[in-house]
Amino acid sequence: MLACLRAAPAEAGCSISAVKTAAFGSYNPLATTPVDTTGSFTYKCTAGTTITIDIDGGGAQNVQARRMTRTGGGSLAYQLYRDPTRLFVWGNTVTTNAGPMLGAVLDLEVFVYGRIFALQDVETGPYNDAVSVTINY
Repeated sequence: MLACLRAAPAEAGCSISAVKTAAFGSYNPLATTPVDTTGSFTYKCTAGTTITIDIDGGGAQNVQARRMTRTGGGSLAYQLYRDPTRLFVWGNTVTTNAGPMLGAVLDLEVFVYGRIFALQDVETGPYNDAVSVTINY
């Protein structure tokens, strides 16, 4: 099962690179604990630029209810967070995006913390989703 991070087209003066996919591995629907993973991406902006970073809702088009899907049907709920404690959903609104941050000339790695929720009654097979990461300034 896989939630993918892919870079959206870069804004002028900013770029996203070195995307590391948040791969969850196998999911056991009988497990009582969630499955956690970490992905990351690297960005660079003009020094001193104030930015925010958005991650969209993927195929579900809903940052509060992200879902991976499986070929042939079925879906698996997951979430992406801004913090390792997985308290703050990473989305694309003022209350859920990451920011404000200052851009830097050097490449900065940003981590994304993923979670598949426990006890979902799903069929076996590969599930995936793709989200877009956007830098706003």
